[in-house]
Amino acid sequence: MAFNTLPREIFQHIISCQAPGLENLRNYSLVCRDFGEVARAALWKDIDLTFDERGDEDANEKTERRQVQLLTSIALNPDIGAHVRTFKNFHLRGIEYVLDATTRRGLAKPEMLMKVAQTMKCLIKASFTENPLAIEVVTNLPSYSRLTELSITGINPEEHFWSSALTALKRLHWAAPNLHGDQRSHAQTAEFLIKVVQSTCPDLESLDISFGHIAGFVSECTASSVVQYENIETPNSPALTKLRHLGLTYQNAYDDEQGELEALILNFASRYSATLESVSLPIKDGTMTRETATFVLETCAALPYLTELSLVETNCTREGEQGITGLEFLMELTSALASPTREIERLSITNIKEHYSPDIGRLFASWKSLNFLRLGDADMSTGPYANHGKLDFTSYRPEILGFITALPQSLQELYLEINGPDLFVDEDDDFDPICDLSFTIFYSLEKLHTCDIHAWISNIDGGLGSIPEKAVFYRRLPLSTYLVEIPFKEIWMSRMDRIYQGSDPKVTKSVQVIKGHFEGEDAEGVWLGGYTNKGIEDEEEEEEDYSWPRWVNRVNNYAMFRGTA
Repeated sequence: MAFNTLPREIFQHIISCQAPGLENLRNYSLVCRDFGEVARAALWKDIDLTFDERGDEDANEKTERRQVQLLTSIALNPDIGAHVRTFKNFHLRGIEYVLDATTRRGLAKPEMLMKVAQTMKCLIKASFTENPLAIEVVTNLPSYSRLTELSITGINPEEHFWSSALTALKRLHWAAPNLHGDQRSHAQTAEFLIKVVQSTCPDLESLDISFGHIAGFVSECTASSVVQYENIETPNSPALTKLRHLGLTYQNAYDDEQGELEALILNFASRYSATLESVSLPIKDGTMTRETATFVLETCAALPYLTELSLVETNCTREGEQGITGLEFLMELTSALASPTREIERLSITNIKEHYSPDIGRLFASWKSLNFLRLGDADMSTGPYANHGKLDFTSYRPEILGFITALPQSLQELYLEINGPDLFVDEDDDFDPICDLSFTIFYSLEKLHTCDIHAWISNIDGGLGSIPEKAVFYRRLPLSTYLVEIPFKEIWMSRMDRIYQGSDPKVTKSVQVIKGHFEGEDAEGVWLGGYTNKGIEDEEEEEEDYSWPRWVNRVNNYAMFRGTA
């Protein structure tokens, strides 16, 4: 058979079996016409403008120039744009001035960015910040017939949305800005978005609406532009028959707005009780209150098929509410959602309002279907393990270990956050007590294959960074050398230590072989594929080019760090 008569799928398979990377794809594109067509499709398939911001002016200038060159190529070549399946803008949470080339004022002109959007009609997945490219896609969404997953950050939905025609969306996450001068409440904006998706997204499976972190200003055109949807009556029966997940959270809201949002969530949960299986709900900052507990429990009670619950702490409190302890709340929550009447599989709570202890762990023992757990403890700055401004990991260790070993045997993934924004440690060795838990943890929980512990504490100079100061990542993997009928597993530990909030934390890895009774699947691999780093010592050895796309900060992009998940 002649080479040029081979099916296209053969070339695709050959390329998929080779080492990944842009350079390899470029090389394949030069082999021959057939390889070139397949390689070019792979080369342009995924566009990710995420870069590593280090305050390096030279690197940032290279990054912007290269990104503009890439965007220009797409704008001028519709056949290239037709290859693009995923597109991702870059947004560094909490630092609004760090933006990619689509939003910087300079080389990337709005007209060119709109042309880029118009050529990418085969998009399947997109994650946008506010920029002309994003607005072009959002306002013409029905024409993107393959776009099923859309994430939007910083765009006011009442200014930029699509016409009342059907879309292909299955997943929508809209992080709306806090608008200065807006007369509309968060609840009104959320209701508007719900009307939009009920009218135009019949296949929607997941809807997340959040408010906060991004600031903006209300547009003069807002009032008139929403009329086409605001006049639509709510249908008698649920319009989103495939909806499985609802998230409605916020960071800042007035007292009245908080009550309106809770009422909206309860109403929506009751309306879609037959299909909803997952919810993300807001909980108040500071002390847990009876009112918040009642809201969470009533929402859960309205959802008989609930399997996933996420409670996201806001920056808000409300005057006049009755305070209760975190323990009291967790006792009520775990009792209400206990097996066998409920089958909760995944639980996330950003702040349990308590420190970890065996008593807290035992509360989850009756959740026989729980396989994913992600929790953050109360601020330890004034807790029992704060010692003259330092976090005493040695004293906290038995409480953490007792908490973990009391959890149900069904658990497969565990992510714990230790919160001490005003606490620090003198030396890396102070974190050692949290880095020798592997044997006890994996002997105790037979199905567990992943366990992270992240310490969000300050460095000695003060302040939190975008990643934890200390962290340990345990992974259970099959034995690399096969031994017949001997139940061994490898437990890999990756450890991360930051030094004065440096950009390159020290990362080490080690492995231990343990024998025991294990069940279920193992982890997919060592943390970040076995990534290691010497930390600031590396900067002394060689000058690294941190510009896009040559450099990827794998640590900062870890999905389970706060703010990235």
